[in-house]
Amino acid sequence: MKRISQCIIAFILSSLVFSQNTGKVKGTIKSVDGAGLAGANITLEGTGLGVASSENGDFLIVNVPVGVYSIKGEYIGFSSKIIEGVRVSADLTTVLNVELEVSTVEGQEVRVVAEKPLVKRDATNTNRVVSSDVIESLPLRSVDDIVGLQAGVVDNHVRGGRSGDNAYYVDGVLMKDHWEGSNSTGGLSQVGMEEISLQAGGYGAEYGGANGGIINVTSKSGGQKISASFESVRDLGATDAGTDPDKIYSYGYQVNNFEVGGPLSSNLRWWVMAEQEKRGDRNPSFSSHPYANVTEYQTLNGADSASIWSASDGGLGDNVFYYDEVTRVNGADTATTYLVGTDYARKWGPVRNNGSDRTRLAGNLGIDMGNMRFKLGYSGYNYEASRNWNDNQLLNWENATNRNSSMNMFYLNGTMTLSDLSYVNVVGSMKNYSTTDYNGNISDKYEVSDRSWVNYGKRDTLFGMPTYYHRDDGKRALSPGDVVYFEGYGYQSGRYSHRNESQTGLRLDYVNTFFGNHEIKAGIEYYNTKLRVYEVLQGHEIYEQISKLDADGNGTVEMSEVGDYNADGSAGTAEDLLDWEFSAYRNAYTTNIGYDIFGNETDSYDETKHGSAPGNPVSSRFYIQDQIEYSDVVVKLGLSFESWSPNNQGPVDSDGNATDAGLNTINTKNNRIDRTGWKDVEAHTGILPRVGFAFPISDKTNFRAQYGNYWQEPSLQYVYLSDSELAANVSQGNMVTTPNPAMKPERTTSYEVGFTQQIGQSAALDVVGFYKEIRDYMQLVNRTIMLNGSEFNLAYYGTGDFGVTRGFSANLSMRRVKGFLADFNYTWMEARGTGSDPASNFNIAWIGDEYPTVINRLDFDQTHTGSVVLDYRNTSTSGLLSGFGASAVYSVGSGQAYTPSKMVSTIFDRGWNAPLAAINSADMPWYKNLDIRIEKTTNISGYNLNIYCLVLNALNHENVKEVIPTSGRADTDGWLATAEGQVWVNSQNSVYPNADAEALYNDRLRDPGNWSNPRTMRLGVQVNF
Repeated sequence: MKRISQCIIAFILSSLVFSQNTGKVKGTIKSVDGAGLAGANITLEGTGLGVASSENGDFLIVNVPVGVYSIKGEYIGFSSKIIEGVRVSADLTTVLNVELEVSTVEGQEVRVVAEKPLVKRDATNTNRVVSSDVIESLPLRSVDDIVGLQAGVVDNHVRGGRSGDNAYYVDGVLMKDHWEGSNSTGGLSQVGMEEISLQAGGYGAEYGGANGGIINVTSKSGGQKISASFESVRDLGATDAGTDPDKIYSYGYQVNNFEVGGPLSSNLRWWVMAEQEKRGDRNPSFSSHPYANVTEYQTLNGADSASIWSASDGGLGDNVFYYDEVTRVNGADTATTYLVGTDYARKWGPVRNNGSDRTRLAGNLGIDMGNMRFKLGYSGYNYEASRNWNDNQLLNWENATNRNSSMNMFYLNGTMTLSDLSYVNVVGSMKNYSTTDYNGNISDKYEVSDRSWVNYGKRDTLFGMPTYYHRDDGKRALSPGDVVYFEGYGYQSGRYSHRNESQTGLRLDYVNTFFGNHEIKAGIEYYNTKLRVYEVLQGHEIYEQISKLDADGNGTVEMSEVGDYNADGSAGTAEDLLDWEFSAYRNAYTTNIGYDIFGNETDSYDETKHGSAPGNPVSSRFYIQDQIEYSDVVVKLGLSFESWSPNNQGPVDSDGNATDAGLNTINTKNNRIDRTGWKDVEAHTGILPRVGFAFPISDKTNFRAQYGNYWQEPSLQYVYLSDSELAANVSQGNMVTTPNPAMKPERTTSYEVGFTQQIGQSAALDVVGFYKEIRDYMQLVNRTIMLNGSEFNLAYYGTGDFGVTRGFSANLSMRRVKGFLADFNYTWMEARGTGSDPASNFNIAWIGDEYPTVINRLDFDQTHTGSVVLDYRNTSTSGLLSGFGASAVYSVGSGQAYTPSKMVSTIFDRGWNAPLAAINSADMPWYKNLDIRIEKTTNISGYNLNIYCLVLNALNHENVKEVIPTSGRADTDGWLATAEGQVWVNSQNSVYPNADAEALYNDRLRDPGNWSNPRTMRLGVQVNF
């Protein structure tokens, strides 16, 4: 909350609109006899937007912010007409034809409600739009869930792209996690979204930097009058895990939010939203999980022993499945303590110590000054979580790891109208994202400067302390084989990771509509990111090295204790201490970007301490586009000139350039990377053409076609290589992977052809075929390099994967009729390639097999995908069903792909799976999910009270997300059915008859992430003021 509070103060101090996401309104105003009315006024009520019609009654209003408007048409001698509920969507044209009747009464007005347009006449590509009225009625809350309903999307893979191929914009600002390549829209709430639009697979030149889809989110703004709402949502069901798989369980989900906004004056509007979301279990799973209680005894008295041992045969009692005597040397004393595991069961419901707490804030302030409009906005969140995992749940569930994340984004959006047909829009933004993973059991301090990881491996000799059960300094707690290598009681994670991204962005767009037919767009988009990363993968090893030399036991190592560490003939020098400490950190697999190897912030390269400058990638674009609109054809022609520079250094090739080939020669000096001869890697540039056509044959029929070239920067975790990481990789190996500072952008060529046909007065069918080629995608390759003049094998990331996606999508949308609204989506698709993600070839890289040279099914290939959205609203003001509403979302998909593998024990053979058949030649089970929302709205003293119930996965279908390739099942690898497996089971049963080795083995395998959520019920209350 501290960071968010600081941002709120900054927001208030700097607050002195209207979104960059805009559309157009065009049409004709005429009399009922068909004659165009020249000079008629068309205005958007409550705004300063409006124009006078041309001599034949045509009008065009440009730069209209996304939202719902009442549009007024008026002409002397005619009744004014106000058309309510006109929705304007981002990057689209709303067509509105107005008919006025002659009036003999001055000031007479006619009000009508606009119908939702079913055919987008000017759309040259597939553009799905979900408006706020639909967003609020869905039983879904996140951007990804709503995008996932759209045709062509499979688990946020748009048209066969990888998960990081999409670009997310919020109010015109790119929301990207540059390190991981994912989106960073976690600050958004369902109640704060005015509209979500998806351009799937092909888009115009005004966007770039993405090979998948463009997701545009427009936040709400203040309305014409003050309004507010409060909402509270809670899980229903049993709060404790139980043994009944069919029971409804509560996973501790709680959401409370409040929003308020409206006018401060005729030209000033504001909107603010605050939300807190808590989860007792962050990842509800259809699967069961292992459950037990563990009691530690410092001594055993008679009553304790009686509860452990059976009086009849002297063995363990019926309820005891695990017993261990742990002897530790504590200084001069030897102590024995006792661990007893009881109450083992397979349970469903919430797992323990796996919760989260997220606080979201958003707001904007808009100023309308006639020909100038400004919008100052903020969006941010703070997130805290405990992160547990399946093999920790049996004996060690109390010792989870922790994550603390925050995101703060400010933007200033300014628009200047140059004429009725031209304007300039500028968006400046600052976004900061910070995330830290740490061990809060040992220390609640998590800033890099605290250096808390140094003590992650220190064994505490005081009984009851977090690291008491470590075998020794730097040695993890026991993981007993008799309980199938579940994490031993007292195990503490030694990993520490911190990352901070600061993104500064600028976008400028100039738009001019010539002669009413040519819409010229030209602009720039620029993002400068500053990246700092500090990670210690095996922090416990640092204190292990300390304990070996710490002769006086004070927890630190002095110069006198390291001897002649660097063998230079002088013992106990500062150089000896530095080299020893450097080796300890290097061997712990430290990654440092913008820090030295010890965690001190740096701004430049330092060989001695392996310090590095922060990452500073810069991406920029210049585009120009002409959209030519006539009554029977729309042509969109554009060029995007794009550039990406990682501002990074790498070793040089034989020509003296820092390219991919330069990585084949690495030299070290004094155990450090020798950067002699390293140079700046090249900046990448590209000219990417985009062409689109639309043929609006009539108001009810539109054909379209789209072609485009696209690229995107690689995820920065595969680009920025710290010397410490490279030094560790070339000195230790251990199945490491190495980033590539000379990584190139990934490229895509996309084609689509489609048509939209209105059916009757209330429905439209949209069908589109698409084809996409991908190349230069990231790939892991094991190389033979020259390390200090000798051959050495090292796995680097490079750009070698390629693939093809083809398919077609169909969408049947129905506008609301008599309270009913429906939307149907279906996609048939084939996604083929040489790799599904950058690390697809990890096993191949380490066993020396051949890399794929032909395309196979990708992991996320899903041949059939469909969704149905049904919604009903009773708008009557009386009767039993007045205010009643219901919505249902049904999603279905054929099984995604996996590769059948030879039978081995996933636990004892480390999961090295040798394929039995072609890559991804088998299918997982089909996915089927039904979510329901039922609600009732009542007006009480002028306030609307909405009470609703959500049922997620209402059919309680077992939806499998991952399988174990030896069996093709999510819950077992099949090894226990083999002769070798039966020998193991019998050996365990003879030693520990109460341990139920077979059940424990399968529990160890049952990763909750292999399944989606079970049936869950939630109750919500919303009050609108």
